[in-house]
Amino acid sequence: MIPKTQEIYNGFYTAHPTLRAIGHWIENYYRTLHEIEPVMTSSLRTMATHIRLYSSQKNKKTGKLYTVEEIRAKLTVHMVYPLRGFDLRSRLLTASQNAALVAAINKEWIYDPDRPHIKCAQLHKVGDNAFHLHIQVHPDTIRRTK
Repeated sequence: MIPKTQEIYNGFYTAHPTLRAIGHWIENYYRTLHEIEPVMTSSLRTMATHIRLYSSQKNKKTGKLYTVEEIRAKLTVHMVYPLRGFDLRSRLLTASQNAALVAAINKEWIYDPDRPHIKCAQLHKVGDNAFHLHIQVHPDTIRRTK
């Protein structure tokens, strides 16, 4: 896996063991099926980075830009220790390849057996035009048995 920055690389190695396992599984998937290395674009985030990322985004409930207070209250898996989420660059794969990757991850891993509607992998919009793959785990995330 290629980290976009050294800081992202360092953050990934503070990750929950299950998140690291999924990361290595994804590396193998990319290498085997696509002969490329995935690029990690985000891992552990500081509050300052969190505020910077969300300050230009609209709150879906109000339709207005998030306030600093709303952002501070919106903690994510990128901000906990051990790290429980990271993002991958999606433009390395086609839309159908990204969809297949998300489906494969969610077929292999269960985010939380008590909340099966929440998934380990999502492809979601960031900003106005871009998408990225968001990978997350819960303390109870498990690998499906065959």
